[in-house]
Amino acid sequence: MKLGKNVMVAAIAAASLGLGASAMAQVRVRNVPIQPFMRNFTAMPVVQATQQQPQAASKQETFTGTVAKSSDGSYVLEIGGASYQLDDQTDAVKFMGKEVKVTGVLDANTHTIHVTKIQPAN
Repeated sequence: MKLGKNVMVAAIAAASLGLGASAMAQVRVRNVPIQPFMRNFTAMPVVQATQQQPQAASKQETFTGTVAKSSDGSYVLEIGGASYQLDDQTDAVKFMGKEVKVTGVLDANTHTIHVTKIQPAN
């Protein structure tokens, strides 16, 4: 039942460090070898907690392009042959087929613009 003990120690350590459930999954437990002078003592697991650093806040940018409807029915901003998903579909529909300026934060991994404002380009 050694594994169960290690998992319990990891859970207690994560809770005492104030780590959330997602960070608790990143807690690693390893046993420290017993030194010769400590043979009468029980080895205590050493808990190493790692926590992901929050990403730096992305800065707002302004993108100019045309609002179009993609093949899946969602509205995108087309800029020079590239399409960017718009997370604000309600405002995007108002500008369908028009050239606009979109202010927001680009998520380059998903090609999504997190829209703050959409306005006509002219």
